[in-house]
Amino acid sequence: MFFIAAPHWRQSAAYRRALAIARRSHAALHIGMFLEPRLGMPFLSDHLRDELLEQCRVDVERDAQELRSTGMDVTCETLWSADPCREILDRVATLKADLVIKNVHHEAALRRVFVTPLDYRLLRACQVPLHLVAEAINPLPLKVAAALDVARPELLASGLNEGIIEAARNLASLCGAELHFLHACDLPSAIDYDSATLSSSWDSSYAEQVRISLYRTFNHLADRWHVPMEHRHFVLGPATQGIANFMDDHRIDVVVMGMQSRLGLDRILGSTTERLLYRMSGGLLAVGADTTGHPRRPPDSTEQS
Repeated sequence: MFFIAAPHWRQSAAYRRALAIARRSHAALHIGMFLEPRLGMPFLSDHLRDELLEQCRVDVERDAQELRSTGMDVTCETLWSADPCREILDRVATLKADLVIKNVHHEAALRRVFVTPLDYRLLRACQVPLHLVAEAINPLPLKVAAALDVARPELLASGLNEGIIEAARNLASLCGAELHFLHACDLPSAIDYDSATLSSSWDSSYAEQVRISLYRTFNHLADRWHVPMEHRHFVLGPATQGIANFMDDHRIDVVVMGMQSRLGLDRILGSTTERLLYRMSGGLLAVGADTTGHPRRPPDSTEQS
């Protein structure tokens, strides 16, 4: 397991979650802190930069040693990097990490216009499950939800939903948590606007037909995995807001979602998974398309929004 640390990480929700899961699973834990130049910091003198790096290294090593004294298998590193995303991805491959955990970092809206946030870049490129944590009221999750997309045929065929379900089941089983299935049904997005649809404007009866079809598909998927009816949730409305509200209303600790490589306008606008980051309570576990045999494209080190 690979925990990505940041200044003041001891108080972070992600650190509490990483410790809880590592202890429950008896997994080895690697703590990595990657210091990145920020506005004004590229001109930091070598002396001040070395002092900052050494102080962070001492802090991380001290915490790692405390954890080792409790019997945990812990390694750590601290380094300065102009491209932390690339460093993290390289470390994931070297360590053969099976899970990456990081606190959600809220980038200012103006900065997001010019630079793709690290969290977004990791979501698009990390080759193993990535757990981004905003809150961890329960360090060990008590409720896990698999957020499934049954509206797009290409996803049903790709096996991405099955990858989401498997990751959610594994986490719930490890933590002794409840497992829920969720589909946020955004009808306007779900309806296929082909030429026939455009030539005859669809009415409420047509929308209801689409809703019923999606509901049946969702229930069929839940039946295959033997999910009880009380743990199936089919909610109407925009996906991002629907998932965020569901997490609040049902006190979901972790929602498991999928990520796929995107091009063109979809890449500019961002995915539901990315948009959820700044709205959710709890945590997000992202499962990539690579788990179905379709690797994601590694990010360009100068990638822009």
